[in-house]
Amino acid sequence: MDLEKGVVINHTKNEEYRFPAFPENVIKIIEAGGLIEYVKSRMKTHK
Repeated sequence: MDLEKGVVINHTKNEEYRFPAFPENVIKIIEAGGLIEYVKSRMKTHK
């Protein structure tokens, strides 16, 4: 799954599914492990 490009590839069926790409700020929240973890990390860097 590529959230930035908006694509999911099912390799077993050789199918590709497209969706609107996620905004950069949403991807950062997901990569941080969720909204709470994202806010915690932002609070640490802005003290």
